[in-house]
Amino acid sequence: MNLRQFFERYGVSLGVLAVLALLIAIVPGNSNGTGNQVSTTGGAAAGKTATGAAATGEGATGAGGTGGAAGGTGAAGGPGGSVAGASGGNDVTFGAGPDCRPDGRQVGISFYMPPCVQWNSTNNGGATSDGVSATQIKVIRWLGFQDDATKAILRAYKLSDEDSVIARAYDAYRAYSNHHYQTYGREVIYEDYAASAVSTNDEAMIADAAQIADKHPFAVIVGNPAAVMPTVLASELNARGVLCVGCTVSLSSAYYQENPNVIAGGLPSANEYCQQSAEYIGKRLAGKNAVYAGDELNPTQGFTLKKRVFGLMYLNGAQGKVDPEGERMRKICEDAFAQYGVTFAVQVSYLYDPGRNQNDVTNMITQMKDAGVTTIVPLIDPLSPILITPEATRQNYYPEWFVTGTGLSDTTTAGRLYDQNQWRHAFGITPLWVTWENVKNSTGVKEYHDAHRDAADGDEGVLCNIYRGVAQFLFTGIHMAGPNLTHDTWKAGLFSYPPTPEGGGRAALPQAYATPDLPTWIKDFAEVFYDVTAVGPDERGDVRNGMMMKTDGGQRYQLGQWPGDDPHVKDANHNPIAVSDNPPGGGDPPWTPGPEYGMSGCLSCA
Repeated sequence: MNLRQFFERYGVSLGVLAVLALLIAIVPGNSNGTGNQVSTTGGAAAGKTATGAAATGEGATGAGGTGGAAGGTGAAGGPGGSVAGASGGNDVTFGAGPDCRPDGRQVGISFYMPPCVQWNSTNNGGATSDGVSATQIKVIRWLGFQDDATKAILRAYKLSDEDSVIARAYDAYRAYSNHHYQTYGREVIYEDYAASAVSTNDEAMIADAAQIADKHPFAVIVGNPAAVMPTVLASELNARGVLCVGCTVSLSSAYYQENPNVIAGGLPSANEYCQQSAEYIGKRLAGKNAVYAGDELNPTQGFTLKKRVFGLMYLNGAQGKVDPEGERMRKICEDAFAQYGVTFAVQVSYLYDPGRNQNDVTNMITQMKDAGVTTIVPLIDPLSPILITPEATRQNYYPEWFVTGTGLSDTTTAGRLYDQNQWRHAFGITPLWVTWENVKNSTGVKEYHDAHRDAADGDEGVLCNIYRGVAQFLFTGIHMAGPNLTHDTWKAGLFSYPPTPEGGGRAALPQAYATPDLPTWIKDFAEVFYDVTAVGPDERGDVRNGMMMKTDGGQRYQLGQWPGDDPHVKDANHNPIAVSDNPPGGGDPPWTPGPEYGMSGCLSCA
């Protein structure tokens, strides 16, 4: 059976994975907790120093390295946190003003609100950029093509919403954000643009980019996360000088340097996945026996008594077409692992293609087995392991599977669809966080109902926490840019957002900030393992056996912080946790609804 036949037979249930990536490509949020204090003096939003995670590998200068943050220029730099607007008289001070929480952040539900701001003027400089006037900021909401059958599958499994629900949710988060972030007298408005063809049609995407650029928007966002933007469209928008916010996921640092108008979004870059994996393996696994391999299922392999031998399995394209980003990621990983003296006995690439023959999968596992690999390091897509892991079992091969966090391998939903005799030996790292037990405690639900006070439960849509994450990233840059809004000041403002939580992440609150080299949000990881005996809700709330657990109460590590002792996986003494409505270290601040407001205008509009 090939993957196409498998999908045709089990396609509805596999629809879970088709957009599970959406469930994690969001800015984190969780339950009640304490806020994070930021300075209320001029340094609140100043540029970050080079004390963050020092990135290495191809095309990387590091989180807080030579690219650094935008301190000293743009909206948030300089002594006193002040910035002159387009007219030269629009002073802005961060860490002060009438809309400050006790923690020095702007009043709002999310823990990740930017520093509060005092704007001492009503003159914003007018038309400071394409798509910007004295009263409005025009943003294109790009809508990717989806066929009716895909829509039906996703809705049936509560992985997408009706188009009308999505549109309503986007507008609710637009309204909420207009009223909670400082937009300097301008209202952000959305204008829809429907793709002219499927995303794999490069010629159509190039033509669409030209048409979007002719509309002269300030920025473009993805308007339905279930229909992701192809890289070719994002690159074409960049080439035409259009800012594309949250339009890609986890590409290399080199890609973002080559396309500086493409700002990624939530999940880490390819560089960060490789560097974090290399540090963990170099410190905790290399030179030691493969004690988590499946010798109980095949004692003759004897892996638990052998020093680890590593093999790299990586996705390098799709449907017969090699993607340069796949090869880039392989090289980044190879270089990162070499810094710890770790090499791969074999490197096996594959192209994602539902029509490819099972022989390809068989060959991949055969190469790993023949090379004596005890520990597979997979850089994968979500679906292929549904065939890869059973093939390993068919060959009576039970290695350790190191979870890099790529391809949803760090989620409970994905883990339950893989061969359980294989995935019980899966452990590693994840950028994901401890999520809520009840979605009503999530940031997305709270913000929607703050904007729509009379809305019924569920009106916000099943992917509400993804929809609101798009607005959060966009509005954070606008808030931090100051009144002189241009692409340069928006990016400078975003890159001046202070690392949050200050000092490092917590169980439900990854540390988040962005830099020019790594314009992604999450900057730390947790240790995870798959527990086949644990029972609980997956990322959709489906309660069954099998859970991806985080160790040590969800403790998180920045690059350079991983300890050198043995892993803490599969050990009840290290407080494994997957979900919690009262996570260690807290979550969002307590929510007190503000005054009721309508669906137009903004915080500082007349």
